[in-house]
Amino acid sequence: MQNNLRFELVNIIFNLAALYSQLAFSLNRTTSDGLKQACNYFCQAAGVLAHLREDLLPDLRASPPEDMDEMTLLSLEQLLLAQAQECFWQKAIKDELKDASIARLAAKVCDFYADAGDNAVKSNAISPEWIHHMTAKHHHFAAAAQYRQSLDCLEKRKYGEEVARLRDSVACINEALKESRWINRVVLGDLNGLKNRVTEDLKRAEKDNDIIYLNPVPPKSELKT
Repeated sequence: MQNNLRFELVNIIFNLAALYSQLAFSLNRTTSDGLKQACNYFCQAAGVLAHLREDLLPDLRASPPEDMDEMTLLSLEQLLLAQAQECFWQKAIKDELKDASIARLAAKVCDFYADAGDNAVKSNAISPEWIHHMTAKHHHFAAAAQYRQSLDCLEKRKYGEEVARLRDSVACINEALKESRWINRVVLGDLNGLKNRVTEDLKRAEKDNDIIYLNPVPPKSELKT
């Protein structure tokens, strides 16, 4: 009886996390207030899953449902944190923060999506479609981080580094576009829009550096965000 109650509690807590994520998606995320509240809901959903994974499932005597194994919960937790951080990144753009700050936020979004995807591969419950989507978002935000960092380089007259970051941004976008059949039209539109901007900036940056500044272009291994 006690174990049955524990099993029911685990399911209720899982549904609570799902409810928080649905609340986040229901908000108008075109406004700063909507983004802030959505970020909060996504974080709460991730926190509920962390509590479920760390505190409740270890005490469950029976085997947990297949969609509540550790790798699945870890992946969902990281996915929710990625979406929370993405809201924070969008708000930073709306609030016109400095490019270096926006680049750091984008890099963190990229890390969360990468962790979510890595854990999803080890899960038996997460579909391949989701994994492809996480992979695309990981590369998308790697590209966004490098693009914003390139703008910071331009402002600081680091012309060689600007070229290197723009080249890496294009490479990341192309990696993301390999997953185009798995991502929705909005994300695909964002990726293509970013590719157009980065490609144009790269043409200008390479031309200016080759003719005027003659700064050495550092290798990718030396680029940090």
